[in-house]
Amino acid sequence: MAKLNNFEVLKHVLPNGLTILVKTQHTIPRVETHLWYNVGSKDEEQGEQGITHLIEHMLFKGTKNLSEPDINLITHKLSGNANAFTSHDATCYTFRFPSNVWQESLSLFAECMQNATFDPQTLASELKAVVEEFRLYQDDYQGIVIEKMIEELWPQHPYRTPVLGLKQDVCGMDQEKLLKYYKKHYHPANATLVVVGDVQANDVFKLAEKYFGNIPDISVKTNYKKQEFSFDPDIQRKTIELFRDIQVPWCCYFFEIPGLRDGQNHIFDAASLLLGGGKSSRLHKKLVEQTELAVEVACSIYEFFDRGLFSITVYPRNMSDITQIEQIINLEILELQKKLIADWEMESVKQRAQVDFTTLLEDTEKQAAMIGNLYLATKDEFAFEKYMENIQKLNKKQIQNFFIEYFSPATLHAGYLYPILEMDKPKLHRLQAQADEQEAKLLEKFTRTSQLEAGKWINKIGEPQQQKFSYPKPKSFTLDNGLVVSFDNNPTIPSISAILNFKANNLYDEPETEGCFVFLIRLMLERTKKYDAKKLAQLLETNGIYIGNLNDVITFKCLNQNFEQTLDILCQILTQPSFDTQTISKIKNQAISELKEFWDTPLEFIEQITREHIYQKHPYGKNSAGNLQSITNLTVTDLKKCFKKYISPINVNLIIVGDLSSIDLEKTVKKYLGAWNGPEVPDIKFPVIVLPKTSEKHINSNRDQTVITIAAPSVSRISPEYNHLAILDVILTGGPGFSSNSRLFDLREKYGLFYAIGGSLVYGSKEEPGLMLIKTLVSHDKVEKAKKLILASINDLGQNGIIQSEFEMAKNMILSSLVENFESTMRTASAFLFLKKFKLDIKLFDKMGDTFSIIDIEEVNKVAKKFCRSCLFSFITVGRAKPNR
Repeated sequence: MAKLNNFEVLKHVLPNGLTILVKTQHTIPRVETHLWYNVGSKDEEQGEQGITHLIEHMLFKGTKNLSEPDINLITHKLSGNANAFTSHDATCYTFRFPSNVWQESLSLFAECMQNATFDPQTLASELKAVVEEFRLYQDDYQGIVIEKMIEELWPQHPYRTPVLGLKQDVCGMDQEKLLKYYKKHYHPANATLVVVGDVQANDVFKLAEKYFGNIPDISVKTNYKKQEFSFDPDIQRKTIELFRDIQVPWCCYFFEIPGLRDGQNHIFDAASLLLGGGKSSRLHKKLVEQTELAVEVACSIYEFFDRGLFSITVYPRNMSDITQIEQIINLEILELQKKLIADWEMESVKQRAQVDFTTLLEDTEKQAAMIGNLYLATKDEFAFEKYMENIQKLNKKQIQNFFIEYFSPATLHAGYLYPILEMDKPKLHRLQAQADEQEAKLLEKFTRTSQLEAGKWINKIGEPQQQKFSYPKPKSFTLDNGLVVSFDNNPTIPSISAILNFKANNLYDEPETEGCFVFLIRLMLERTKKYDAKKLAQLLETNGIYIGNLNDVITFKCLNQNFEQTLDILCQILTQPSFDTQTISKIKNQAISELKEFWDTPLEFIEQITREHIYQKHPYGKNSAGNLQSITNLTVTDLKKCFKKYISPINVNLIIVGDLSSIDLEKTVKKYLGAWNGPEVPDIKFPVIVLPKTSEKHINSNRDQTVITIAAPSVSRISPEYNHLAILDVILTGGPGFSSNSRLFDLREKYGLFYAIGGSLVYGSKEEPGLMLIKTLVSHDKVEKAKKLILASINDLGQNGIIQSEFEMAKNMILSSLVENFESTMRTASAFLFLKKFKLDIKLFDKMGDTFSIIDIEEVNKVAKKFCRSCLFSFITVGRAKPNR
């Protein structure tokens, strides 16, 4: 196995009980700080279900010394971001800051730990946003099936209640109830601070003492204890059936397993990979490849602290096949119980787990989350470090015993999501209308009368200095066949990431064969003339090699010791595809099912509807996945024609980033890809984008919320106005850093109208103009109000422009966020690809400071006046009823 660098977690406990965990990582100058409270929705009493999640929303909304918008203002000014999440077992609050200002997160955390106020005016608007979140979850039908299953399985345990709680309880909350719960649970002895990133552990411990050391430990005084809960296990089978207005049925099967605190998560993950993780897994081979009863199968783990669930999700080809699918699942589990797994399966599990772990070690946010969650569950600061050790020590007998102990046909619980019968649709509409009425009554008393207050703490924050960062520079060489290879040696992690970007893409699809290019890439990755689907999947996964596609590009990740083998397989994929009719038929079934599911999901398909509406006949309006008719009609001839015309190395970019220390890259790439050849691919001639004749479009969908997009053409990535719009984007929407200090987010804070709102003024900008696109979800009765408020914000930006402080902060945020492109090898590869695709200077990131320094605020306001006009925008809605006029 490849040797991983030190990933030690260091621990220190303050006298008041606060635990601090630190893992250093100096890849980029960023620090992730998470403050975990050992309180989740399971700690709530009867009548207050949902209070933990509500406090999560409120804790960053003002204290005795912080005004309501201060945390948003501060994180924006310091080019950081803030977030929070609640689970059944714990609550976590997060900051991500540049490493020269990261300690500000500690002062904010300490203030929120001591001095929350839960102002009634703020609560009035935030409760409305939380109710919108309830509606959002009601539209997550698969999530509802899982919640209902948990309620059935554990009726005695508080896990039975969703984390959001009960709507009537949440709407009955007031300042007094929140303060009482907060004072009981939110104190140092019940908290763990996790810091991951560009820090030194001793500095963290000293700063934690400085900011938290004087906060008293109230746990002894109050005799604070966590309530313990029990389960009442039985040999039984629970079934949930949910009917909704969808096209594609979905099945989810559950087995109860121990909770995360038992420390067996490495076994759970290994079993998940073995049974349903990847194309060589047992169930994928049986259900997708051999019988073709399913178009997709996967396994996952729900890791609650006290108890867990092992889930198997299946998209059946036909509802009539479900019984047979369940028989195969039970037979496959019986086989795992009777017989030890094969050597290659054990090797596959260990190799893939190691590659997954190297990927985790490149992401400070995910590391902080895993470290905190594991520690709160196990109280073992070494649990994170032990994970890979336990995987490597894992043996076949342990896996067999796991299946024997926890899996039985008698305890296979089943959840089904079925298409609703036509005769039941009117009843569904009535139930939705009744829920609307009940919700309106609950919210009647919540009216905000005050304006958003100005910031206070923000005035103490000095202007941050931009940190110097040595941006990686790609080196390049070109093979005789025209393949352009760009690379960077990064030996931090013993793995390699790569992106292969063809000159052609889905924009080259003919109207009658829309989706052909992406379909072809999927076909090439499925099997070759040398390797059938089974052999190829087994070869890849036994060696921990991931090769896949993101629409029309091919990506791969492997350990550096497997790089040559990966290139050899890539060569087979690019030069020797198998146009096997059975494989084509299988991919068609998968693609059609995916398209139906896509069109079942308004939050996803509204962007496609928006592109079609704005771009009309322009290629940017195409759906890369095609449509039901074009995919159904695709032929072998179409695919071979596409391959012959467009799968060529000429002017193709291969970006490789990772541990290349022991590899002669040019020689190696030439050895495996030097003989690849093909024709020159012509450039596309793009038509002029013409504004649509109608500015509004509505699609009916029986959902609890209406999805809205407000969109207009933007500029291309190489436009001289791009950077100006990027600055305006940060101010209006929050920009690529998802800042909560934006004009649109202010609407959310003031009116509680949205749970979330965002977008971009340069969405999808490439060779041709992208979109100015704003997206949100609201209750269907609030659609017109949302439209007016959003368009008013756009018009205000155009008519009145921006002020100097907004201008400076937006530029600082853009410049500071550039380092985020280099946190991982895959993100670095993407950044290099961006430079190559648009023929930009490899020193672009270093020069961005100079570029932005010469941009004048008046120029930006001229661009705002040109683009930010409501008359240019179209209004697209997907929801239950057409908005009233």
